[in-house]
Amino acid sequence: MIMNFKRLLFLALTALGIIGAAFFLIDKRLFAGMAAGFVTGALNISAIIFTVRGTITPDSKKGAALISVLVYVIKLVVIGAIIALVIIFRKDYSIKGFLMGFTLTLLLLMTEYIITVLTKTQEKK
Repeated sequence: MIMNFKRLLFLALTALGIIGAAFFLIDKRLFAGMAAGFVTGALNISAIIFTVRGTITPDSKKGAALISVLVYVIKLVVIGAIIALVIIFRKDYSIKGFLMGFTLTLLLLMTEYIITVLTKTQEKK
């Protein structure tokens, strides 16, 4: 089962637009935390997709697995650095907002999976 990443990108951009519109409605710290969390979650999902594709692609070369591991390690360092910066600058970023934004990317991924499963189920009937 392959998910439609164009639709996932559309959902992500829509959510980012909603977060952007919320700039005028919510506290600036909460907004900054949500934006940072959303971007971190999107980078995380992108790195996971790249790593998995590079590892399990049948025609991948020997170096593809090494590059995938390198991308995974870089992902961990970048996400750790972003989380550390949010904690250090918690006067400017809301940690609750960061968690809300990060969770939003997971909800988008879950929504895309449910849509994919439902459309595959309807195609089989």
